Amino acid sequence: MSSSVPILLGAVLLIGACLLLVRALRSYRRYRNEMVVTCPETEREVGVAVDVKRAAITGSVRLTDCTRWPEKQDCGQECLAELEASPESCMVKKRLETWYEGKACAYCDKGFADIRWHEHKPALVSPDHKLLQWVDVPAEEMSEVLATHQPVCGTCNFAEKW
Repeated sequence: MSSSVPILLGAVLLIGACLLLVRALRSYRRYRNEMVVTCPETEREVGVAVDVKRAAITGSVRLTDCTRWPEKQDCGQECLAELEASPESCMVKKRLETWYEGKACAYCDKGFADIRWHEHKPALVSPDHKLLQWVDVPAEEMSEVLATHQPVCGTCNFAEKW
């Protein structure tokens, strides 16, 4: 009977470690991407980065960067309430995928069925017909750009760049 206690204890520890690992991976996946939130002070969108290690280990969320820093680095990070309430809706990539959904490329008129961000990234064309890459769009300007620019598929973006 006493030999089963270490086995039982080991099984409990293994299950606990697995649960902690699942929680850590979930937090990592939730907060690893570029995020956009509304700053409570200015009521404008800002780009933020979450301390992913802290979120994965402790489950608590803190920022490591914000487009209003370093000037406002000592803020209370009240924007975290929005991020914690709906992290997926704050992800830049998810917002962009939602925006492209149902639209057609301004050049070839093809729809955006499945965006392959790691291959040919989609882009935008400005009202004055200039091609714009997403890496050149500051997070705080994303909503304005989405309202005024047209989508360009990854294939046309690649062709236009070369």
